[in-house]
Amino acid sequence: MRKLLILILGLSSLSTVQAQSVEPEVVASAGGHFTAANAQLSWTLGEPVIATYTRNTAQLTQGFHQTLLILVAVDEPMAEFPLRVYPNPTSGWLNIETQASAPTFLVELYDLQGRILYAQTAPAPELLHTLDLSGYAPGLYLLHLRSSEGQIIQSFKVIKP
Repeated sequence: MRKLLILILGLSSLSTVQAQSVEPEVVASAGGHFTAANAQLSWTLGEPVIATYTRNTAQLTQGFHQTLLILVAVDEPMAEFPLRVYPNPTSGWLNIETQASAPTFLVELYDLQGRILYAQTAPAPELLHTLDLSGYAPGLYLLHLRSSEGQIIQSFKVIKP
């Protein structure tokens, strides 16, 4: 009798339950979402965490709303490629030292906007490849060393004071 009563109460309560909405909703200290004929505006204040989840046709963005998502692949560096990059920080020459067993690789230098500033192949028999940074402005640069197949061997942050 008790199980039947619980079952009846449970089924009767289902008629008052509402499903979740897929409309954009902001849960923050301040914010909102507005929709016009051909535009949407979402804004929030004070969101410390950013994450976006997508499933089928629904998208949930936690934190700052981002209208344009850019996906960037992260390449794993090659494990067995012995080299040293020094001195770092440097105001002049940057040395890339490899061992005799190292194959030919490509040296690429990027600024923080992703613009390529330097690209040159380092020949295999050369054990020391030098890069002149004296003509570059002070700042942080990204140095990528790639194999001849284009795989990232290693990446370095280079500081020029």
